[in-house]
Amino acid sequence: MKTISTKTSSVILESILITAADNRVVLDATDTELSIQTEVDAIIKLIRVEWFLNAKLFSDIVRNLIIRIL
Repeated sequence: MKTISTKTSSVILESILITAADNRVVLDATDTELSIQTEVDAIIKLIRVEWFLNAKLFSDIVRNLIIRIL
């Protein structure tokens, strides 16, 4: 099941919101009907950073990291 819409004119709906703060990274995604949020512990040296990353690009990055680890 896909959470990120691939057929939308809204850049926000094609993106993942990544927030880094308080020693955690939070990933948020929505297609307006379904929302997913996950958190991971991290060492954050910055005060607070938020940015949107294209979901397909994020998926490609994660897939390549997994392939390199295996």
